[in-house]
Amino acid sequence: MMRKWRLGALAMAVLVAAGCSHDSAREDSQGGLFRAMTADLKGKVAARRAKSEGVTAPAPEAMAREALALNQGPLLFSTRENAGAGPAVLGMIGENGPMRTYATPQMQTLMLRNGLIVGTRGLGHDMMSAEVDEVATLIHARRAGTGARVIRLLDGLGTERPLPLTCTVAPAQTGAKYSFAGRDWTGTVMAEHCTGQGFDFTNSYLVTSSGQIATSRQWVTPELGYFTLQVLRP
Repeated sequence: MMRKWRLGALAMAVLVAAGCSHDSAREDSQGGLFRAMTADLKGKVAARRAKSEGVTAPAPEAMAREALALNQGPLLFSTRENAGAGPAVLGMIGENGPMRTYATPQMQTLMLRNGLIVGTRGLGHDMMSAEVDEVATLIHARRAGTGARVIRLLDGLGTERPLPLTCTVAPAQTGAKYSFAGRDWTGTVMAEHCTGQGFDFTNSYLVTSSGQIATSRQWVTPELGYFTLQVLRP
């Protein structure tokens, strides 16, 4: 299934992203996990940096609302925490069962399986694929437990290498509320702490009572770091 979608003038503008880093994986307070997951969506640091550099930065909510007005299909709002990358609106261009592919107009793509990132393309240092079924079951059920996660990356010779990880999933905050671009969400923040092969990171997800992931903060690769995703239209 392929879809075409459009961006308006605001969403086509370049935003200078916040240069904050959260690569230490453990965030020790429950409220801290949710604040870290949603801070980039507010765009406050990005707007300040853009203003100081003489760039007119469209507000993230304005970008999101314009994309919603111009497109009928599913949309995501994405923010990459690494310095130099701004917010982006992605439209769904393909769907196959639980797999969805979202893309920017420049065809930088995120592949999601039931809301968890399982691949990227066009970003450089991409995630080639990921196995997330064990942790996804716990996250969607809002249940504590331990599961395996495998991320596949390319090494310096272009050979695909698996990165096996052991992940602990647990509720971090119940009754969390979040609003963005005219939508209100309430759910449980689930924390997924993963270790292995010298890596240590924490993903977080706001999961509704129906099991939908409304917003999330997910680690992708060592170079790409964390992405914050917000569902604009399921």
